[in-house]
Amino acid sequence: MTADIFFIMFALINTGVMRKLFTLLLICVFITNISYAQNRKAREYDIYLEASAGLAKSFDPAISLRGLLNYLKNDQLYVGGGVGLFYMNHKIMNYGDSKNYYPDFSIEIPVFVKLRGYLSKNESSLTPYYSLSAGYIFPLKRAVSEYSTINKNYNNGYDVVRVSNFSKGLFLAPEFGVSYKNMSYSVELMYLTNCLDAQIDTYIYNYHHKTNYNSEETPNYIISFKIVNRL
Repeated sequence: MTADIFFIMFALINTGVMRKLFTLLLICVFITNISYAQNRKAREYDIYLEASAGLAKSFDPAISLRGLLNYLKNDQLYVGGGVGLFYMNHKIMNYGDSKNYYPDFSIEIPVFVKLRGYLSKNESSLTPYYSLSAGYIFPLKRAVSEYSTINKNYNNGYDVVRVSNFSKGLFLAPEFGVSYKNMSYSVELMYLTNCLDAQIDTYIYNYHHKTNYNSEETPNYIISFKIVNRL
C-alpha cells in the first residue's frame, strides 16, 4: 500500500513546473524537521508547515503549501488559522471542438481557520489525529486559453474565445492522519468551488462584438496526501 502511494505521488510530480515546486516544498519541510520536537503539553502555541499533493475531480494535479498558527486549548485540541498558496493544473476545453483541450495552471491563496484534535496524549508512538479546515480561496492567477473558431451564423465571420478556469469561494477540508513527534502524515479531502469564465469576441467584416459570460460555478473535490511539520 505504501509503495502504491509513493508511486502515485511520483507520477503527480514528474512534470516540469510541478516537479520543481514540489521538490522545493519537500526541502522546506525536511530542513525544518531537523529541530528537536517538544512535548505538546509544554507549548501553548504551535506553528505548522503543510505541504500536499493530490488530484482534483477532473484528475488535474494540485499541490499546496500552507502555514498555520494553532493555539493549544488542552493536551489534545488545537484551534487556529493560516494562509497558503495553492497550485492546480487545468485542462480547458475548446468550445468549438470538444476533443481538444488547452493546458494551463491557476494559483490561489487560501485563508482559513482550523480545528485539530489528537486521539491520544502520547507522542512516543504514532498518534492518530483529525482536523477540519474552513476558509475562503482568493484567485491570484487564472488558467487561461484563447483560440479562434468559425462563426457558423455568419459568412466570413469568426469568434475569438477566451476561457479562464480557477477556484474561488468558500472551502471545507476534513483531514485524517497520524502524528509522531513533530511530523504528521495525513489524507485530506477538500471541497471547493470551481469557476469558469468565458469571453467571446465576434468579428464580422468591420463589426466587432464582445460577449462576457458570468462565472459557471461547479463543485470540485481534491484528495491529497499531506506532510505536516511542526516547527
